[in-house]
Amino acid sequence: MHTANIADGTVYRGASGRSRSRPSCRAAGTAVPGPPGTTSHRLLVTGAFTGRFVVYTDTGNVVASYTVPDTGEPTLVNDETVTPDGDVYTTDSFRAVVHRNTAAEVNAPATGIHRTLEVACRLPDYVTDFGQVRSDVGRARSARTGS
Repeated sequence: MHTANIADGTVYRGASGRSRSRPSCRAAGTAVPGPPGTTSHRLLVTGAFTGRFVVYTDTGNVVASYTVPDTGEPTLVNDETVTPDGDVYTTDSFRAVVHRNTAAEVNAPATGIHRTLEVACRLPDYVTDFGQVRSDVGRARSARTGS
């Protein structure tokens, strides 16, 4: 299990039934808005207002880091979802877009390469307070959870 400190980006690793967790890594950026995700020995961390998404190995090495395209707009990269085929989708609540990283990118060797997040789809209107769900057919989609 992983959790993060939104104030400083420290990611903690814990185990069910234990009362203490230990720092796993310091996430790139200053805030981690939600619990980090995991897939195939990878830790997935969204960077909130930094516009970053970082993939770490289970030992804390950076596989790759990504930033949103520099459009001058505010950003809030805050959720990630892993599909059964291993692709990862991240949301940007301020830009109403969903980004996609392929399983091959997520599971690549840890080189620390930096890339720009690719937009997978644009949502039809400005949406805030949304998260992600995975349907039974394995497609990630955004779902409005707020009012």
